[in-house]
Amino acid sequence: FAPWYAVFVWGRLARTVSGGRVGMLIGAALGLAFALAAPSTYSTDAGRYSGLWNITRSLPAIADRSVLILVLSPVGGALVMAMLGMLGRRDRWVMAATLVGFIAAQSASHELWQRYTEPFVLLYLTMACVLAAESSRRSEIAGRSIAQHLPLTVLGLALAALTCVSISRARPVKDLGLTSDPKYAVPGWKMPPGVVGEAPDRGR
Repeated sequence: FAPWYAVFVWGRLARTVSGGRVGMLIGAALGLAFALAAPSTYSTDAGRYSGLWNITRSLPAIADRSVLILVLSPVGGALVMAMLGMLGRRDRWVMAATLVGFIAAQSASHELWQRYTEPFVLLYLTMACVLAAESSRRSEIAGRSIAQHLPLTVLGLALAALTCVSISRARPVKDLGLTSDPKYAVPGWKMPPGVVGEAPDRGR
């Protein structure tokens, strides 16, 4: 998502890039390290499906690492470091600590679904752009053209469309019968409409 946001603050970002190559190289190296740390190919069993994973499905992979992720992750890391470089010292440390804390918290969970990370990432990039805009001159803010806002608008519409398509193709939720077990039963609670019952697997 970072390139979509980078256009919004491109003027200041370009100046930051020229003087912050070391920081961007560190961000790219960290991004590549994260991309190499775990498998990133399409896998329904591992929960890597839908969204970006549908694109990786048709692209080559190296040692179970998607080439697309190996490219995008360093780019994102470099751009995030460049965005942090646009902020004041206090804001920079707060945003950096927030990012590190979120990564640490998510890494401690096995439920690392894409939908749990995307809201934070989108809000984080938005906040970085807002803080950068606040630290820039008002003339720069007033002088932005519609073209600079267009990428974020397109991204928002694309995510909304993806959500609608995902909902329209969603399968009914299955009742595995856990609520019939006294240990999991909740007094007065009923299974919501649209839930499909599923007989227990006798083979297990």
